[in-house]
Amino acid sequence: MSLMAASGDYPDILPTRGTDVFYQAGALLQLDELIDKYGPNIKKLYGDKLGMARWSEEDPHIYSFHWLKLNQRRFTPDGSPFAIQLDVLRELGYPEIKTLQQYEDAIRTYKQNHPTIDGQPTIGLSLCGGDTLMFILSVTNPAFFATGAPDDGEWYIDPETGKPQLHITRPVEKEYFRWLNHMYAEGLLDEESFVQKKDQYVSKIASGRVLATINGVWAYADATKVLRREGKEWRTMGIVPVAMEGYENSNNWKNWGGGDIKRGYGVSKKCKNPEAFVKFVDYYVSEEGQILVNWGIEGEHYKVENGKRVVLPEVAKQKAEDPDFRYKTGIGILTDILPGYGEGVVDSTGNYYVPVGPEDIRKEYSEAEKEVLSHYGKQIWIEMYKMDFPQSKRISVGNNPFPQGSEEQVILQKASELIRLYVPRAVMAKPSDFDKVWDEFMKELNNLGIQKVYEAYEREMHKRYKLWGWE
Repeated sequence: MSLMAASGDYPDILPTRGTDVFYQAGALLQLDELIDKYGPNIKKLYGDKLGMARWSEEDPHIYSFHWLKLNQRRFTPDGSPFAIQLDVLRELGYPEIKTLQQYEDAIRTYKQNHPTIDGQPTIGLSLCGGDTLMFILSVTNPAFFATGAPDDGEWYIDPETGKPQLHITRPVEKEYFRWLNHMYAEGLLDEESFVQKKDQYVSKIASGRVLATINGVWAYADATKVLRREGKEWRTMGIVPVAMEGYENSNNWKNWGGGDIKRGYGVSKKCKNPEAFVKFVDYYVSEEGQILVNWGIEGEHYKVENGKRVVLPEVAKQKAEDPDFRYKTGIGILTDILPGYGEGVVDSTGNYYVPVGPEDIRKEYSEAEKEVLSHYGKQIWIEMYKMDFPQSKRISVGNNPFPQGSEEQVILQKASELIRLYVPRAVMAKPSDFDKVWDEFMKELNNLGIQKVYEAYEREMHKRYKLWGWE
């Protein structure tokens, strides 16, 4: 991106998610007037949250469309849940698994009973820590899910004081990583967890020999489809609401109430027809467009029965088993890129915009999943979680909201590097050395001047809240 910005040679559409590079280079077009002129459906979608797409207090224009889905009620546990193989639950008699200890006991017992699976060594718990999933889902974020905190990225915003800090610096999270250290020492944590990339990780799960993982469901979805296609549905994963003793897994991403929605995709100044992109996005988020991209074509992908859209059985099967389903059909292909209506939101006909209502979800479940859920008295996996957490009142404004090259941005970048260095070091240390390594880690973070960043981050939060009309 920096090379592109330096050359000034841009494609029509540019990402703004997680970077200020193109904004600072003056590469982005202001979209306010284009939205006013060509975006009635965009304005309807965002409603009173459109102002949250404004860039800053100093420059209150809109430069991009965020990919996040607003006002949704999630039916799928797609955040950062703890997962365990269905066959483990079946063989152990469908035990309650709500604590780290219960999770660990189930993994250990099954691994002892089955040291190999299909001729390969059984792996207890495997994480994907060799790329960005280390931060997003698999290694650091589970520490706040397991301690009842909401999802504010790499941040924790104290609900009482509104003070921000990197969530990994919370003392309670140290104990979560101590548990990972214990799992590693016991031989229950995959020793490749901190070096494997996503493709290696997915391939390993697809082999059927991984008993448990901690990650977003979407991160290993392709492995699930491969296993089901090969008739190994009992080797796929089920979701369990694991938390540390005395806490409850917040699963709080489903109560997302706002955030830095300016981070998405914008139009470059090289674009010869920017209104066409705005018109395209406006159609995409219209009722007709959302039905098309989420459900497909009537008669080919779904039918209407008694006023209700129903996914055709063969399409549901293909969706559940084919890793390339969305590339072949186009259904869901842009949902991670453009805005739209989320789960649980109904259109003018009373149907869900997204085919993931409870009935639709169960149609995609394997018989093994249905059997496991029936033993727990549940219909869908999300019901495994406590459902009445309040919406987070304090939302972070991005992991690194500071201008590229600023002192705060540099410090946070160095902090990320320290996290990537010290978390594996602490987890793989001898248990007797864990405290020493962790204390050294915290000292290194403080030596960066992280407190200065906290103060700046808090100021940035209040600037954003003022800009958005929250205070």
